Amino acid sequence: MLRQGLLEEIQGLLAGGLSPGATALQAIGYKEFLDALEGRCTVQEAKEAVQKASRHYAKRQLTWFRRNKAIHWLLRQPGQDFPQLFEQAAAEIPFFDRPG
Repeated sequence: MLRQGLLEEIQGLLAGGLSPGATALQAIGYKEFLDALEGRCTVQEAKEAVQKASRHYAKRQLTWFRRNKAIHWLLRQPGQDFPQLFEQAAAEIPFFDRPG
């Protein structure tokens, strides 16, 4: 994020008139590094906060996926190509309209 110019991007957004409280600046990464730019933490602390926020977000996503009964995971087996994976998916979805 930093190597790709996140700090400069945030500075540019602010210089362009975006409010620090804007929804766009509340995203993971932007929020933490905005705090660093405004002196509320160091860049290192911001990096650590981004890592922590990313882990928490990923955990919430996995929890949501596990609880959603409509989601079915397909595990690709070693050597399984796309047509085989497609057939596996088609076999597991009863309403799937298969050709032929």
